[in-house]
Amino acid sequence: NGGLYYENYPEFEKCVEYILSHEAVAAQMGKNGRGFVLDNFAWDKIVKNYMAYFDRVTPSASQGS
Repeated sequence: NGGLYYENYPEFEKCVEYILSHEAVAAQMGKNGRGFVLDNFAWDKIVKNYMAYFDRVTPSASQGS
């Protein structure tokens, strides 16, 4: 709930018009978008996700080479 979907320029234009004419909705979407980024893309989350990925794709020492 941090943005609007569009497929072409006319739809994009309507989204911009909507955001500009609905200040409270725009503020809430901005808050939601910021929360999403902080929850999913904070540095500690990125490192955790990469480490989990490396654990999945790298053979463990117990399995041998």
